[in-house]
Amino acid sequence: MKIIDISKHNGIIDFDKVKASGKVDGVMIRSSWGHFREDEQFKRNVSECERLNIPYGFYHYSYACNYSEMVEEAKEFINLIKDYKPLLPLAIDMEDADGYKAKMGTLNNITLNTEICRYTCAELEKAGFYAMVYANLDWTRTKLNMTMLAPYDLWLARWNANAPSRKCGMWQYTNSASVNGIASRVDMSKAYIDYPSLIKEHGLNGWKESEIPEEEENEFEKEWGHYVECVKPLQILWSDDTNYMIGFGADDKDSSFIANKKYFSKVI
Repeated sequence: MKIIDISKHNGIIDFDKVKASGKVDGVMIRSSWGHFREDEQFKRNVSECERLNIPYGFYHYSYACNYSEMVEEAKEFINLIKDYKPLLPLAIDMEDADGYKAKMGTLNNITLNTEICRYTCAELEKAGFYAMVYANLDWTRTKLNMTMLAPYDLWLARWNANAPSRKCGMWQYTNSASVNGIASRVDMSKAYIDYPSLIKEHGLNGWKESEIPEEEENEFEKEWGHYVECVKPLQILWSDDTNYMIGFGADDKDSSFIANKKYFSKVI
């Protein structure tokens, strides 16, 4: 899935043109920032995605610099989005684009930064949502304890590269994509997980099992899953203890996907 992320900074978006462009499969919408402000385009962006059946998720840009602000932001984030049914994840956005955290002296506080992410994701999960952490590569290396955040999905920002370089559910690979219907340049990510199916299957984000139609599977699909024929050989781009990243080549971002070794080893 190709996913854009948007906020008030992208202006008034023509979502009909966005959908017609064929470049966008889903949208991560900034719901809010700080402790606590709703994004000025939040409600319109959600309404337009729902009108056009575009899968969407939310992210909150955190300005929390202490425990009480962390609790307030998580609580208000959940209160704001609790009545929606997003088919993409809910993310805590940890960065310091405007230098606020540096000014407040918390930018390099790994313990605090990690706890803000952990607490927010835990609260989101308790409320029945699919939670994830957004961070760039530097933050994952120097400002967060990723071992402590291992239970949660990662939305990794790494621009102008051929691969994300670490396991993640979504990879934001550029901040300068051009999409018809959006006047400004826009961030673009690749999702390695079929989030709409996963979220519906597990009854997350307000989706209940009774709302999901059952699909028949043949015996092959029950054991092995769905399959496609490849027009050229696949390559293993990188791997860790449990997963491969597989694609046609490092330069082909559209082809790459994450595969669990447990299952993929049966067919390579």
